[in-house]
Amino acid sequence: MLKGVTGDTFVGMEQVSIKELHARTGQVVRNAGQVPVLITERGKVVAQIGPAQAQLNNAPFPKRAARSLPATGQDSTSLISADRDGR
Repeated sequence: MLKGVTGDTFVGMEQVSIKELHARTGQVVRNAGQVPVLITERGKVVAQIGPAQAQLNNAPFPKRAARSLPATGQDSTSLISADRDGR
């Protein structure tokens, strides 16, 4: 995404050197949760961190999928223990 960037100014983005990132990681990461932060090394952008995208739930009704599994008639705890003992 930032290929070829050579330290130009990015409007609305904070720029932080690797050294500064090391010194104040927590603050920089919290800021990156709001707006993207460019990480620089010797004045050149080498990385970008920014807000995480919302996780998509691929299984909106996971209990429905579990209902379609065949019943074993056994407690899952005993099945898991037996499987572990076989290792």
